[in-house]
Amino acid sequence: MKIIRRFTQAGQNVYDLFEYTLRSSVLRNPDGSVVFEMHDIEVPKGWSQVATDIMAQKYFRKAGVPQLDAEGNPQTDESGNPVAGGERSAKQVVHRLAGCWTQWGKDHGYFDTEEDAQAFYDENAYILLAQMAAPNSPQWFNTGLNYAYGITGPSQGHYYVDPVTGKLTKSKDAYTHPQPHACARGNTRLFTSTGVLTIREIVENHRTDITVFDGDRLVPIYAVKNNGVRPVWRATLRNGNFIEFTDDHQIWSADRPTKEGGIFDWKPLREILGWQVQQAAMPIADQKE
Repeated sequence: MKIIRRFTQAGQNVYDLFEYTLRSSVLRNPDGSVVFEMHDIEVPKGWSQVATDIMAQKYFRKAGVPQLDAEGNPQTDESGNPVAGGERSAKQVVHRLAGCWTQWGKDHGYFDTEEDAQAFYDENAYILLAQMAAPNSPQWFNTGLNYAYGITGPSQGHYYVDPVTGKLTKSKDAYTHPQPHACARGNTRLFTSTGVLTIREIVENHRTDITVFDGDRLVPIYAVKNNGVRPVWRATLRNGNFIEFTDDHQIWSADRPTKEGGIFDWKPLREILGWQVQQAAMPIADQKE
């Protein structure tokens, strides 16, 4: 691919094209108790507080990220071991996204030259920082964690098509080949080259012979995998909103609804059914993913 620059210039640091500011983000329960709190969050000056809150509360990686000092050098503890923590800057998130996409493109020979690869990185970083476009949530959560920080984690059942063998292959860890796509029910309807079909129909009939409209163009289906029938749960929140997910879906939750906020962590739904979600969560259907 030949990448033409629209917003950046060769040799210019894309991150220097924006002014930044430090903000705080606080999430509270209806009783005023603090659920989440973070200070000194670095974001572009033009971002709204809502955008800051979403980045800090949802998309920042909260653990396993090497911490740097004021000069950008890795911090170490008294024993000389690297200090790890969470992301604190929009620059970190944008770099791991644009950097990972670029590295994948380089690995598989997408770019004509190294200059095209750098242009691809710079343009994507600019677009994200300027809020001109954005990927879906799983990209923000998962993409680039291995590329930027070397994070792996246990395999979560992800599969990918091996670019050398062309075979469907199970990932050995969670983030070398992450899940950067959203979940959907089996009865989700998609526009295809042969008409409207459900995901279930595509999977059960192994329809790798058709293309699916992705919002811009028709793209090919390389592989399908039947995950079986699994219960879909609904968790109703105090404000009346609800979330639907399978029991292994990760959710940011606390062990107890106290004024101190409890102990918050990412937990699969099945592990928190004894917490404040239990009375509201109920299986609503058996669906295929």
